[in-house]
Amino acid sequence: MLGHAALWIGLINRFHAIGASRVIVKVASVIGYGILCFTPFVYFVEWWATGGATQAWAWSRIPGAAWGYFVLCWILAVAVAVVWIRRQWIAMPPRQVLSRQTIVVDVAEQLSRKPLFGWQAKLLSYFPGNEVLKIAIEELEIEIERLPSNLDGFSIVQLSDWHFTGKIGLEYFREVVREANSLHADLVALCGDLIENAERLDWIAETFQQLRARYGTYFVLGNHDIINGDVPKLRQMLADAGLVNLGGSWRRIDVDGVEIILAGNELPWITPAAEMSDCSPRSLELNQFRILLSHSPDQFGWARHWDFDLMLAGHTHGGQIRLPLVGPIASPSLHGVKYASGTFYTAPTLMHVSRGISAKEPIRLNCPPELAHLVLRCPSRGQVG
Repeated sequence: MLGHAALWIGLINRFHAIGASRVIVKVASVIGYGILCFTPFVYFVEWWATGGATQAWAWSRIPGAAWGYFVLCWILAVAVAVVWIRRQWIAMPPRQVLSRQTIVVDVAEQLSRKPLFGWQAKLLSYFPGNEVLKIAIEELEIEIERLPSNLDGFSIVQLSDWHFTGKIGLEYFREVVREANSLHADLVALCGDLIENAERLDWIAETFQQLRARYGTYFVLGNHDIINGDVPKLRQMLADAGLVNLGGSWRRIDVDGVEIILAGNELPWITPAAEMSDCSPRSLELNQFRILLSHSPDQFGWARHWDFDLMLAGHTHGGQIRLPLVGPIASPSLHGVKYASGTFYTAPTLMHVSRGISAKEPIRLNCPPELAHLVLRCPSRGQVG
């Protein structure tokens, strides 16, 4: 059963990451979950009908044609167990994370009510442990190997996956903005999936134009943003609200004599990614720092190829439901749950994957929404252990 579940959940996770149309993804998901649930159901119905077979009987009842699949499931079960043990063993954040502090803000408590609308959202709010209205402000000090000394202490607020659906009220997102502004960040980064349907387009100006940062607010779009069909209109509305579009492009800003390159990657759903071959190459004479905004953490390899120092991503929601000991199960990534959330380093790039501010479905268990505040530090400041 473990191997069977690993196979079909793994396929569903990865199918959600290949950039297929929404209809195809939905159909494939229904088929995948159907097979996932139907196979053990048939097995246990057969077992129950025979009054509870012995183990020897159960082995003898496996059809010859099914033995290949049976062996595959056993191999996958062992592989899943090995991978799980390995991840538990190395679950510590990379050494580049110098410090981490989490402050949880209960929006329902702040507002003295739950800003939830529709029967589904209200019903799910009573599910034990649902943290959908509890914002975890993650304060992270991170060491960046090639960070120019003039940028020591530069701070970024990362906000991903807003998913304006109407199920969670506008008041919740106002609280998110208020908390973000209270951090007085140098830069704000929005990593896609900002809006779910055209009925919430009027929330854009009211929400995003309130964000404040010394060097501006930048955004890329995600797979849910293209549901509206008119991506240029959405980009223009965000620009009118004072945000800077990085989708498929890069730009240069100067901060205390340092050239910061900001680029966007919306692959695989929106092409192309930023054309980095046109960007100034690194040199000893050029004081440069590179930041990539990407909706999917699957673009980590792309970021490393183009020599980015920092990559910010979202999309996976941290899995939304994290089981005790097991962790996340659902993660729409080619890497499964490997990059579901957190901070990762593979030279030369440090990547932070946000759990997101919201989601299409208002359910979060052991996986609260995340407002990340990243404070960048030079290596000389981080030589502690």
